[in-house]
Amino acid sequence: MFPFTTLTLHSVLLSDAGLCIELLYRPSFPPAWVVRTSRRFLGVRFGATSVWFTEKEKAVLFGRRRAEDKRRQRMKKRP
Repeated sequence: MFPFTTLTLHSVLLSDAGLCIELLYRPSFPPAWVVRTSRRFLGVRFGATSVWFTEKEKAVLFGRRRAEDKRRQRMKKRP
């Protein structure tokens, strides 16, 4: 698991109805950009998955595509 005890740059790409997609970067470990997807309920994180990248652009693109896919899935489920 990625240790988040040091300074971490954090950006939320999607936070909707308990679903959270985040972009994480730690300057002390420069080659790693992490896109983390998880569900939150009452402040507790469930089912966290992460995908690691070496380039910021690829991580941001992946995170935005994943967020857009999740939004489309939610729209299809609505009556």
